[in-house]
Amino acid sequence: MARKSDAGDPAKIGHNSNLTAGERKQLSAFVDEIEAVDQQTRDLSSERAGIYKRAKAEGFDNKAVKELVRLRRMKPEARNLLLDTVDAYMAALGMLADTPLGQAAMARDGVAAPA
Repeated sequence: MARKSDAGDPAKIGHNSNLTAGERKQLSAFVDEIEAVDQQTRDLSSERAGIYKRAKAEGFDNKAVKELVRLRRMKPEARNLLLDTVDAYMAALGMLADTPLGQAAMARDGVAAPA
């Protein structure tokens, strides 16, 4: 159903307003294809949710698993840069001082534990 044009000039409605039978068929095929891909996306999303549910049932923390998936998607260089930066920020805030590895690193570097 066409909408009324304020100008009353059918040429200003748009170049796709008067489609031929072939163009309508082609447009319908595009819409059908997009809808099929949308359904596949919903199916895959449901499948992914099931995988996370199974992982949780096996005792894995889903937040941690999702973070692992996110990190693995990254390029190695970008991932290493991010993790190095986070480690540096955590060290600067004293967030590593209470771990054995953090204490060993601080002793190695001659840094005093934060107060």
